[in-house]
Amino acid sequence: MKKTNFLTAAFLLAVVITSSDAMANARCGVGTMLFGGSNGIISQTWENSTNRAFSGGSSISSGTSGCKHNGNFLSFEERTHDQQLLYVNANYEELMLEMADGRGEVLEAFAQTLGCDRGLMPEFTRMARSRYGQIFSDEKTSPEQMLLNVKQQIKANPRLESGCKAYVI
Repeated sequence: MKKTNFLTAAFLLAVVITSSDAMANARCGVGTMLFGGSNGIISQTWENSTNRAFSGGSSISSGTSGCKHNGNFLSFEERTHDQQLLYVNANYEELMLEMADGRGEVLEAFAQTLGCDRGLMPEFTRMARSRYGQIFSDEKTSPEQMLLNVKQQIKANPRLESGCKAYVI
């Protein structure tokens, strides 16, 4: 009786743990290849548990084992851009001031979010100051537009383009 209770509890725990992901990218992966074919919760739980245990999610994110990208995963570039935009939104006014001045800790930290090597900080801050008018094209430049404008300026500068690895155009 205790063994049955333990197995039931273990199974229910597996259902709770995996049920949130069971439908997210259902019907693909190693688990589906082994246990697929049924729409029942038990079948999907076994599928998802097997996918987690044997493919570590790589089948789903890489598109192998019958898995397709469903739009829920962001690429590295998209995640990086989102993180950069969060930084810009949080520090927008300070960035405006430091870019106009051509120096500052917030500006240097911004360069780091763009993947710029520390040795390029003087060049990055000079670019920000000298291209201020292009970066902030008018008084209504949004944080996102400012970020895109900075990335365009990085792309236009061969040294910054090769030394700032985490930007997206």
